[in-house]
Amino acid sequence: MKRSRRRLPYIKGGRPVTYDVSVTVEENARLDVLATEGRVTIQRLLVESALAGSRPTVTVGKDQLVALMEIRRVLAGVANNANQIARHANTTSEVPAEFAAMISEVRTLGATIASVVDRYAK
Repeated sequence: MKRSRRRLPYIKGGRPVTYDVSVTVEENARLDVLATEGRVTIQRLLVESALAGSRPTVTVGKDQLVALMEIRRVLAGVANNANQIARHANTTSEVPAEFAAMISEVRTLGATIASVVDRYAK
């Protein structure tokens, strides 16, 4: 498993511009919590947050991607169960009335999840 990178990626020539930011003790504590939760440095957290605009930061995006992948996995299990019901229906000629609507919803949700996962993966 690849180790999480806390630091910003190396840039040839370094980063010649620096900023000195003053924060209160409370703000520092909050920044420390956020950086620890995101497994990044406070400097990386500040740069990502400032440059991300309305998009999620890399750190937040990773957490959301993990959550979406878990949802996708659960959805795959539901689809597998639906497939088993369909197989049973083909054998017995008994199809539950709400089966078609459920399959339609699963497909729609799956497409939505795939779209969001693809957006965050880029």
